[in-house]
Amino acid sequence: MVQIAYSQILLFIMVPLFTAALMYYVSLNKRHKELNRKYDELRREFYTLEGKYTELNDKVAISASFSDSLKQAEVTTSLQAPRIRHHSSTKTADDKKLRYQHLQSLSASGMAAAEIASILSISNHEAEQMLSLAKIANKN
Repeated sequence: MVQIAYSQILLFIMVPLFTAALMYYVSLNKRHKELNRKYDELRREFYTLEGKYTELNDKVAISASFSDSLKQAEVTTSLQAPRIRHHSSTKTADDKKLRYQHLQSLSASGMAAAEIASILSISNHEAEQMLSLAKIANKN
């Protein structure tokens, strides 16, 4: 009978175990590298999506601000429309003539265009134009 030494039995057991352990380690290492690659890819994708989300949030905020401003402008316009229609429809030629005469008398008393504009409820620009016209009319 063939005698097998104790060291040979250990060698027959240990070599396959060591080989199996080494193969398991290599496969785990490969899996670890693959998972790290996927993690890096997902992290890049996350930061890209986060940037897009922030950009969209900014656009929504700008849009909401614009929408609020537009609504406020619509309300202001709707409140001013009746006053403007009433103001423009009630001006007759006699009213305009009296207004022009009043402007001339205020100008003759030394008032500035801004003061006259506030008294007559007209813009500063309109008051300045009417004063210029009055000066031209007085020269002729």
